[in-house]
Amino acid sequence: PYYCNGRAKKLLKSLGFRRVIHRCRDFYQDIANDDVPAFHVLLTNPPYSSDHKKRLLDFILQRQRLRLEAKELTEPFLLLLPSWTVGKAFFRHFLSSLAQLKAKTGEEHAAEVFYLCRRGAKGRPEKYGFHHVEGAGMARCPFFGLWICGGFGEATERVAAAARRRKAEGFWDGQWYGCRPFEALTDGRTSVRWEDGTQSDLKPNELRGGLLLFRDLSQLERAKLLRSAEELKKRQELNPKQKLRLERIREALKRKRQ
Repeated sequence: PYYCNGRAKKLLKSLGFRRVIHRCRDFYQDIANDDVPAFHVLLTNPPYSSDHKKRLLDFILQRQRLRLEAKELTEPFLLLLPSWTVGKAFFRHFLSSLAQLKAKTGEEHAAEVFYLCRRGAKGRPEKYGFHHVEGAGMARCPFFGLWICGGFGEATERVAAAARRRKAEGFWDGQWYGCRPFEALTDGRTSVRWEDGTQSDLKPNELRGGLLLFRDLSQLERAKLLRSAEELKKRQELNPKQKLRLERIREALKRKRQ
């Protein structure tokens, strides 16, 4: 969905995906008319404005519900969204609803959702660059993009592990060599397998390239992709606009209680 200039289909085909549905149509009208074409995977970078993100998540939740009720395989989804999206109330509601569908407790793990982003210099998250329609968007992306991945069912752990193993480069003995990260250790290091088959444990700044895998909010917070509750509170107190917004919310709640 979300056609924009139609370039996404050409790019996906150049990567080897031959059966891509990317039509210049009103996605929401197709949902209302029950005219969404059959698909195996939903991959999209939706508009970030208005309520597009929530409407997309509502659609995904409904599709997952229908597939589970019919005892059919659910359709995987991969959504490229700003990292702050996962801290919003509407997204946490989406996760909890998805977990309930699967009759599990918890959030990310129960909902079988994980997050990915590019690994940049010193092993840190790297921002994505976006090609905008002429006259739209900013020259430099002001936020970190995050792939929200789910709907893989019993294959979730295998898919997440495969994403973590994407080819990267590790620093060893003064040089960079090709490797594949395969396990995150509790001390912050990552186990990698070199091209000659040997293994090593590397510090974050000794890795570059490939993908970073995150399983929950705490991991995103440690990577500075998401503000903690304490950081949000401090920002609301110090930022004039946030402070005014918070005061208005409190006033509205006060009037409601009277």
